[in-house]
Amino acid sequence: MVAENQAHKHLNPHPGGAETPFKRTWQNEVSPGIRPEMDSILRKWLPGVLLARYGIPP
Repeated sequence: MVAENQAHKHLNPHPGGAETPFKRTWQNEVSPGIRPEMDSILRKWLPGVLLARYGIPP
């Protein structure tokens, strides 16, 4: 079991249990039609430090 966990350490676990081999972002989780609205909300409400932390350009 430990060896199996070590082998999957590079995977970013999905909350639903699926394994994804890439870094998940909010863009991966939100449907394409909602992304512009979500981006606008994030820019309006999150401080610049958090935007930078999540890789959202100012």
